[in-house]
Amino acid sequence: MQGQPAKDILYGFQQHISPGIKKAGEIDENGNFKRQKSTPLSNYTIYLSVASKTRIYPIQLWINGEAFSVEMEELANPPAALSTINAPGHKAKPLFPETTGTIYRLNPIPLIADKSNRKATDLASKNAAVLYYKKEGKMHYAVLKKFTDLESVPLQ
Repeated sequence: MQGQPAKDILYGFQQHISPGIKKAGEIDENGNFKRQKSTPLSNYTIYLSVASKTRIYPIQLWINGEAFSVEMEELANPPAALSTINAPGHKAKPLFPETTGTIYRLNPIPLIADKSNRKATDLASKNAAVLYYKKEGKMHYAVLKKFTDLESVPLQ
């Protein structure tokens, strides 16, 4: 029997990226060494599982409190698992339960027009990700409390 969510569910995955060797800092115009602060890099992959085949219209997405416009693609064959480890015996864990509904991949893009409201910004300040969207003529919010961590990826 396939599991089907009773409501729309947001799934989010965070993959830390190790950029390799970085400069410790630079020498300024006075010959003084200025240490550079390194900021952690992450890739985010976000999916929305919708219990029905009803079309949704994304309005805005927040990731760690930062607002984005969002592009969405319906996945005919959603990935069962993501893994960067290609080793014998390594089993990638499933991303989300199977569903007879629809899975959308949400792709954040730079914010075009801020369409937030008080409820959305309040939810965004308390959660890892929030999607504000329209479905069947009504406005909805899908909330993700915490991203699921995937294996880190070292860049070459």
